[in-house]
Amino acid sequence: QLIKHLVEKRRRGRINQCLEELRCLVLEAMNKQVQQYEKMEKADILEMAVQHMRHVRHPTDESPPRDKSTHFDSGFRACVHEIAAFLDSYPNLDEGMKQRLLTQL
Repeated sequence: QLIKHLVEKRRRGRINQCLEELRCLVLEAMNKQVQQYEKMEKADILEMAVQHMRHVRHPTDESPPRDKSTHFDSGFRACVHEIAAFLDSYPNLDEGMKQRLLTQL
């Protein structure tokens, strides 16, 4: 049981490290300031990487403009992520309470 837990913890750590490196690499390739995008969800990092790879693969293709709802969704996800990080900064806050607050968003 303990070994499984440690193996899983290492696996998650490797995934998170690779996602962080991918975030930095893609932002640099897109000529964006890495510091402005420090807090990104994993799904957003992967979407950004896929979009960049599509652009690299087919540079003449115009990527479709992001509509307002996509832009809103991305901003909303970033906001939820910030709220979750804020709630996590309070170790005495009941876990159930944190979950109830986040499910209301």
